[in-house]
Amino acid sequence: MLRSKYVFLFFLFALILASTSCQSEHKNSVLVLAFDHLPTESVTCSDEKATETSGFAILCKESVRFTHAYTTSLQPAAAMASLLTGSYPFENGLHRSFDRLNEKTELVTQLAFENNLRTSFFSGGPSLLKKTGLSNYFDNFDDSSILTQKNYFKNLKLQIEDFFEWYDEDTKPFFSVIYNSDLELAKNDDTSAFEKTDESLAVLFQQLKNRKMWESTTILLVGLNGVNKYQRFNETSFHNLHSENTRVVSLIKKARAKGDEGVYWKNDTLIQLADLGIYLKKVVSKKNSAFDTKNLFFKHLDLTPYLYEKTAGLVNSDTDKNLNSRPILIEAPNTWTKKLSAVLFAVVQNHELFIDTKKPMQYNTLVDLLETTNIFDKKNNNLKKINTELNIIKNQLLLIHSYEYKPLQIASNDKIISLNLQLENMWGLFFMKNL
Repeated sequence: MLRSKYVFLFFLFALILASTSCQSEHKNSVLVLAFDHLPTESVTCSDEKATETSGFAILCKESVRFTHAYTTSLQPAAAMASLLTGSYPFENGLHRSFDRLNEKTELVTQLAFENNLRTSFFSGGPSLLKKTGLSNYFDNFDDSSILTQKNYFKNLKLQIEDFFEWYDEDTKPFFSVIYNSDLELAKNDDTSAFEKTDESLAVLFQQLKNRKMWESTTILLVGLNGVNKYQRFNETSFHNLHSENTRVVSLIKKARAKGDEGVYWKNDTLIQLADLGIYLKKVVSKKNSAFDTKNLFFKHLDLTPYLYEKTAGLVNSDTDKNLNSRPILIEAPNTWTKKLSAVLFAVVQNHELFIDTKKPMQYNTLVDLLETTNIFDKKNNNLKKINTELNIIKNQLLLIHSYEYKPLQIASNDKIISLNLQLENMWGLFFMKNL
């Protein structure tokens, strides 16, 4: 009888240990900081700023920086959807703020929920609301800024306070997103807005350190779009697909064991927001099926090897030139009509930018940094080869969405088709955002 008692206690103890192990398997948290109007050049990690007052400086010293990260859409809701699903807008169905996410699309938060992580989203502007469907699986989705703020935007300082108030209710591991639009002012050369954001980030990171949360939290800081600073002819910030408006900041600080040194290096491989979404899925879950994609053209990239010192040098070497040959798609949808009938596309490939307009544009982004010299040449054999590949991609898009479509003949003998889509009055977006 006594022996049976000990056997029972042994199995009970083993059960408790197993339960504890399962609960602590995902002990690390994830914090996503997403900003409107945060282009690559705004955070170069080369400035000698004091870490006491600069959040960007703190993160620069302990993160991997992707220097050639591109958004998937100029629309914040669509860009955020890519970040939270690991997919392009044409895959998940969310192109604008008044669209809704495809119900079959798997969110990062679904995987976080399945792995017992608390989830929260703090929206700082009217571009991201519950009606987009991005609120699914979030325990707390705060989109009240349009009701509580006079200008519809909540500043980062208040959002940080909301975040810690939410966290203090239950200090379990979490997946949380803070979306901020303070840099709406900075895009108009208001440097004080950027400095205030930088200082608020420093406060956030210092609090994470004081609360012993820094080491156990993976932090992703990313821009959802850039800045239309060159005032290009006939191009507004809503459909300027040049690099200054599409290339964004991307910094990843991994969670690490206590006492480990932070990593710091940069990577020049072309990536896009959906790649970061795939990475977030891998952080919160080990379910490989979550990362499968049926997309044969716009392939996604697993960023995990880039974040480990032993493999980062390998994937960033000249031997992997094929990485940059992967076409990256960027879209600027029409926001004036609910019909998805006018979309402007750009494709980045091998550091060349192609913008599909009535008059096609092509730029070498490595040599022509300001992208002012249009090198489009219908007789260029290399261009014809690339456009032939893009023809396959665009026809695939036509099978998914019913776009207004008109073929563009570059030359009589060329079998090249392009989406020649005319944008309507883009002031419609401004009107709809301020209803």
